[in-house]
Amino acid sequence: MKRYTCILLIFSFIGILKAQQNLPGSVIQVVKDFDARLGESEKIKINPEVPSTDTSKLRYQYEVNPGIQDLKYGAPQIRPIQMKPAEPIPTYPFYLKAGYGFPKEAYGRLSYSFANDERTKIGIDFTHLSANNSNATNTTNRGQRFYENDLKGHVLYLTQDGMAIQGDALISKDRYYHYGHYNQNPTTLTPLLILKHDYDIIEGNAKIFNPKISANGVNYFASAGVYALVDNLANSEKSGNLHLGVTKWIQDRHSLSLELGTDFTKLDIVTSSQNLNNFYVLPSVGIHGKSFIAQVGLRVTSHNDNIVLFPAISLSGSISGNSLMIIAGAEGGLTKNTYRSLSNYNPFIMSHPTLENTASTDYYAGIKGSARALEYDARVGYKKNSNLPLFILNTNNFSRFEILYRNFNIIHGTASLTYRPSKSIVINGS
Repeated sequence: MKRYTCILLIFSFIGILKAQQNLPGSVIQVVKDFDARLGESEKIKINPEVPSTDTSKLRYQYEVNPGIQDLKYGAPQIRPIQMKPAEPIPTYPFYLKAGYGFPKEAYGRLSYSFANDERTKIGIDFTHLSANNSNATNTTNRGQRFYENDLKGHVLYLTQDGMAIQGDALISKDRYYHYGHYNQNPTTLTPLLILKHDYDIIEGNAKIFNPKISANGVNYFASAGVYALVDNLANSEKSGNLHLGVTKWIQDRHSLSLELGTDFTKLDIVTSSQNLNNFYVLPSVGIHGKSFIAQVGLRVTSHNDNIVLFPAISLSGSISGNSLMIIAGAEGGLTKNTYRSLSNYNPFIMSHPTLENTASTDYYAGIKGSARALEYDARVGYKKNSNLPLFILNTNNFSRFEILYRNFNIIHGTASLTYRPSKSIVINGS
């Protein structure tokens, strides 16, 4: 049956194809319309509901970056591409200067550097100055002669950790003749041996410090020094000092500092001796604002169990940038008048001076600034001095001076002006 059915369908399909070939190409006859309808169905009702609002309180926590840390690096050198770098200034380890004048006046200076690089500096300096008016025919200039000889050595070493070690030594040999004796005694024949006064000094100093601020923002230093002075009149003076200091920087602008020091001096003369010992403490605070700088401290000094306070204040503020600034301050302290300092100022003193401290306080105020090629600085001040040394001629010996201590108040004023019309010309006035 399946076989017959398939044969019947094939012949029927062939007959339909033959019948379609007989229809005209322009006529289309619709035999039956197509009618499609949906069956019966029920509607599904949907009732949407609005979800309830979440009224619970929420808390959010944010972590904000505190900021970018400051990077410390040197300023770049911006130069044109075709510009050649400046040639280094040549340096030489040897230096010599010499001269000769009248009367028989010889001058010489010699310097030599054994090492001079970024980390090590070692050198010596020698200075000579002398005069001898041996051909003087008048009695006023008889015995007019002297000489000064100074030999200095210095060393500076910078370690890899950023610490600097500095040291220096001095050998000084000076001789003076008190020829002023003949002004009041022109007819005498006083031997030069009596008028001769020699000063021999040996000195040594050492210091440790950090030239750059450390990673934790601290600067420090420690220094010590000693010297010994002898003369040809059986006098000798020995002295030693020690100074320490530390500074803590806050935000690379503000500072807290503490400095202390002690200084011992002993003068031995033929029949007696004198001691002059000082001690001081100096705490200070530094504040650097946008338009002002203030350094405020108090120097506490002690001498013979007497405590004296001195100000250490320095203020400066800008009114109009760098063109106009106001400065003011008050600085005070003790200055030792030793046999060495007095004879260095006036070598014709008596061999048994009295050693005293000079207490001084200087108050000053002024203005300074710069505008284009002009710089100026002007200030006035008032300085109080107690026990200021004066040199009074000894009427019994007209070739020597006595030391007289007195109290003086000094009013002072200074002004300076600098003008730079070009890179190669600088004009200064004060």
